[in-house]
Amino acid sequence: MATPVLPDVEAIAAFWLRSVGITGGRCFWRFPTNPTYPLTVIQRIGGVPVDPRWHDRATIQGDTWGDTQEAARDGAAAAYAALQDMSGFIDTGSVSGTVAGAEAGSAPKPFPDPEREKDRYTFTMTIYAHP
Repeated sequence: MATPVLPDVEAIAAFWLRSVGITGGRCFWRFPTNPTYPLTVIQRIGGVPVDPRWHDRATIQGDTWGDTQEAARDGAAAAYAALQDMSGFIDTGSVSGTVAGAEAGSAPKPFPDPEREKDRYTFTMTIYAHP
């Protein structure tokens, strides 16, 4: 019997945000090569599985960039709220998993990005998921 693989929480969260239209559907798990703003990127930054063979507790960071501070702030706030509503079985077409819940972390806050010269807001959240 094969050991279940924990779901790719980054891909599932980005898919969920695209499906509900956050930042115009521009939600990714890595920064795109030719970006159009606003956009949101989800990255796993930590977390420890509740059960390494079945139940993950992933801490993610969401970053939203915009052409204006308002666009970045509004996109991050919408993503933060939408992820708290994410639950149930989610199939992206390439990965799938069941989201058991989300726990709010740090609320969206400004996080300047001098490299891209765009306004950015960042937040964190813990996602509970299993195969």
